Amino acid sequence: MKSVFANYFQKSKVFLYPLIDMKKNYKYTPIETYVRWENVFKLSDKKLICEYKVKPSKAFKSFQDKYIAPNKYLEDIIYITENQMVCVYDLTKYEEEFVHFIKGEYSKFKDLSKEKIFFFYREEGKKNKYIDSYLYPKAYHKLYAEDLDVDISIIEDTYELCNKPDLEKETLNVKKPENLLYI
Repeated sequence: MKSVFANYFQKSKVFLYPLIDMKKNYKYTPIETYVRWENVFKLSDKKLICEYKVKPSKAFKSFQDKYIAPNKYLEDIIYITENQMVCVYDLTKYEEEFVHFIKGEYSKFKDLSKEKIFFFYREEGKKNKYIDSYLYPKAYHKLYAEDLDVDISIIEDTYELCNKPDLEKETLNVKKPENLLYI
């Protein structure tokens, strides 16, 4: 690890999306994920909201029928527009992880959840190399202290190596349609 990943990234996509048993290498992936939907879902609802930009096609419909619809965590599929779909997943099974997620305490996730996240990011990628340090920060404190050129006690006091989610960025801010579209 040559540097610390400093740019904000959608924490729900990194820490919660892998928990719903979707795969990283599907042809279609959410353009963004959220934990709140303004005027629809609040944090206490424990939802993962995945936004897809779609072009209605047989290929996407097949993907939706094969991977999204049968997902055991799926609660609802809502078409905002013909080209924008939102899937709502229930994370009450992961209530403990959800609470730790909101606090930015990723290292406190249960081991099974950490394994799911780690497995999801097993392939090389920009964020992937940091996942282990976010889930098991103690093993990386010295390395981060050296990279940041700070005393290790500062890192140890902070403990977590990834910042808390920005709840404004983790909120979907589109109006839920009153008349639902069915594509």
